[in-house]
Amino acid sequence: MCFVILLSTMSISVTRKKISLNWTRLIMSTVILLSPFIIPIIGSSADSNNVDVLAEKPSKVTLKESEKSYFVSSSTPQFVLLSFDGSKSLSMLEEIQNFSKRMEFDGRRVRFTFFINAAYFLTDDNAAIYKSPRGAPGDSKIGYSNSIEDIRDRVAAFNKVVREGGEIASHAAGHWNGQYWSEEEWKKEFNSFKSIIYNVQVNNGAVTIEKPIFLGSMMGFRAPELGVNENLYKTLKDFGFKYDTSNVGAKEDWPYMDSFGIWHIPIGTISLGVRGVPALAMDYSLWVYQTGGRDYAAQNTPEWNNLYREVLDAYLAYFNANYYGSRAPVVIGHHFTKMGDGVYFEALKSFAEEVCGKPSVRCSTYSDFVEYLNEYGVPTSMKIRQIRQ
Repeated sequence: MCFVILLSTMSISVTRKKISLNWTRLIMSTVILLSPFIIPIIGSSADSNNVDVLAEKPSKVTLKESEKSYFVSSSTPQFVLLSFDGSKSLSMLEEIQNFSKRMEFDGRRVRFTFFINAAYFLTDDNAAIYKSPRGAPGDSKIGYSNSIEDIRDRVAAFNKVVREGGEIASHAAGHWNGQYWSEEEWKKEFNSFKSIIYNVQVNNGAVTIEKPIFLGSMMGFRAPELGVNENLYKTLKDFGFKYDTSNVGAKEDWPYMDSFGIWHIPIGTISLGVRGVPALAMDYSLWVYQTGGRDYAAQNTPEWNNLYREVLDAYLAYFNANYYGSRAPVVIGHHFTKMGDGVYFEALKSFAEEVCGKPSVRCSTYSDFVEYLNEYGVPTSMKIRQIRQ
């Protein structure tokens, strides 16, 4: 895989204002971002009943470091942030939550953050309620819910997640890439998201639906296809959001706070396989890199086992580097679907079983982590020191 050719032919979209990253970090981040997408995607039309999103390609962001002076030590919490994007498959949600309960029964607490799309609170019959920023009424990149009964069950399930200590966050409404949106277009999308969920009973009146209490505690956002710009961050501030996790960083990167008061929590990078290929710590990216976007390996076959081992080893190496190093959060993103016959979901569960419950490890929600950041900040870069095993 020739990164020299890749770097000489790609186009990098960056904010023209105050780029805080140096050129070394910029080049490194670009290689990490694009390496999972070198293999062509086969049959990747993003069918909403199969894969909820297209390839995650982040834009760069201007960040302002927010630091407090303290040393990293063995008592510094090691946060592990595990999340799922999408929200159409309620059976997948139930399986995730049952796993969380089993972990807690075993004394290894883990809580997940779910980044949801508002389109799944409408059906094809009332889809025109959603007005995307640049499309016709009813245009959604991921489709809609299968039925109003499905919507009823979705609201109840997300309310239950919040009551049980999990987190519901936003993945926008129609899953459009807003990288080039104006501030007004971002506001239109955020207003649609809030209105669709807030009025879920009115919009789907044929059944009785619980009040969506999870909407009141929402503070986080992940952009569809990781398409971001400065206008998004202004909008996040105006709508009361506290963090964004739409960027990509090196494994040792701590979050930063921007000039709008938004915490930026980057998705991590991992070193995949014997060659240590840099890859985004996200199931879709790994699926594309490892298989070309094809589900050719059946569970428990030698091919499937090899994929599973490669991903699990990479996740554990990511964790160990931070746990015995900077104690920066381990940030891994998955989706509401079982790509590769469940290989990435099974690897994620095995990873959680391995690390959650270790001393000083907190497998928590993003919102819990933001509370920690607001109280303690991030360690001063010059004061980070190695934690010996």
